[in-house]
Amino acid sequence: MRIVQVLAFACAVIWLTGNLLVIVIAPTLFAHAPPKAPANGVSQDIVSHQAAGAIFGDLLHASSRVLEAGPIPGCVIATVLVTIAVWRSRRILTGVLCSATLLVAASAHAWGSLLQTRMASLLASLLEGTTEGSGWSTFSTMHRQAEMVMGGETVAVLVLAIVLAVIIACAPTVLPNPTQTPTL
Repeated sequence: MRIVQVLAFACAVIWLTGNLLVIVIAPTLFAHAPPKAPANGVSQDIVSHQAAGAIFGDLLHASSRVLEAGPIPGCVIATVLVTIAVWRSRRILTGVLCSATLLVAASAHAWGSLLQTRMASLLASLLEGTTEGSGWSTFSTMHRQAEMVMGGETVAVLVLAIVLAVIIACAPTVLPNPTQTPTL
């Protein structure tokens, strides 16, 4: 069971690291891409806001695909197995905390993926000029929701990683008895 606990923890840490990288990259990239041109008409910025959005959108989708290909399913499966073992050992509070944080993290990731897909579709139609009315307002609202959802997902995965680390630290370690001779 120790290997499953370590696997769940490792996958949660990879998931957390992926989210933190995205959270750190976004402000850095958009700091060089203001939404409006300067008053004097000369820009010292590296990219336009629209180009930064396109780059970040591609990075976000690539990051999601990588996480969804291994670490997230691995974390879910291993954490479910760890949670079953925790429930069987009658550590109810730990089982509830492990189950709840996994459910929140996985649900937030699914919701965030749905928002990303809808935002990409809306943005494509806005840039083509096929969306009228409050399209940009809707996009801005969805963008704020996606930021909050990713923040919630990241906090949930952080809590999950901490819970899994505590489970690993508190698990009894079975060491071989040095006075016994191995038998075949």
